[in-house]
Amino acid sequence: MTVQNSVSRKKCFVISPIGEKGSPERDSADKVLKHLIRKSLSSDFDISRADEDLNPGAISPTMMASILEADLVIADLSGLNPNVFYELAIAHGYNKPTVHLQRSGEAIPFDIKDMRIVRYNVYDPEELEDNQKLLREYANFAVNSPEKMENPLTSAQKFIIVEGSTDPVAESNVRVMQAIKELSVDVKKAVAGRVVRPVAADVALNHQRASSDALRKIVERVVNGNRAEEADFESIITLRTPTNFDDWAKTLYMSAFPGEDDEDVNLILYDAEMMANENADDDDDDYEPDEDELRGR
Repeated sequence: MTVQNSVSRKKCFVISPIGEKGSPERDSADKVLKHLIRKSLSSDFDISRADEDLNPGAISPTMMASILEADLVIADLSGLNPNVFYELAIAHGYNKPTVHLQRSGEAIPFDIKDMRIVRYNVYDPEELEDNQKLLREYANFAVNSPEKMENPLTSAQKFIIVEGSTDPVAESNVRVMQAIKELSVDVKKAVAGRVVRPVAADVALNHQRASSDALRKIVERVVNGNRAEEADFESIITLRTPTNFDDWAKTLYMSAFPGEDDEDVNLILYDAEMMANENADDDDDDYEPDEDELRGR
């Protein structure tokens, strides 16, 4: 029975900055492996890292084989190590279920900024406990729902497949996506009142309204087709957007992502200037005059 359990266990390969023995980089990598990854996943996975492989052959083919054979890949992006990103690209290219880690406080690389990342701190016991729980949840989702996992390479591949398709529906989707790309920048500027065109004011206003209406129709189709992402709505409400646009944006967002409270919705929709203004208004609402002010002193 013990042998069967061992054989049936899934494989997890850890992509990580390792460094030389005795170096701060190795010390940090070992702590993450021991206190975060193994304590989170050892009950379900056989976990390995490249430096633990006893195969005397060439390192690169062995590492690639470990990635290809893994049921789950854990990639620690801390320190932005180039070897880690090379190996991560292999995992993404072969569409391996992957969970990304990074030390708290470090900047997320632009190319994977939309990926969910477990931000960890191995030196804070309470935070580490939360990190372990989140890592287990992400790992479970990645392994059990691989068809829902996307990365920058799979997203690009899907668009290329759709773009080359002769299916009329697929072609229509491509046109919609291209139209969104072409219109989004101009319309955001128009809605914010920052478009400058060498035409009369009333004509410019009509252009602004037409562009805004066109984008709204496209966005509504995308939302109704369940293709909207939270990132599509980030910071679209500003101090310069009109109230009717703000109301429409909130309604559309809530229809796409129901169940969120107003504070979370505002964090997504409002830009930094708008949030600062809202916070200032809240401070004003909390203000209570003292007795001298009430008496006009």
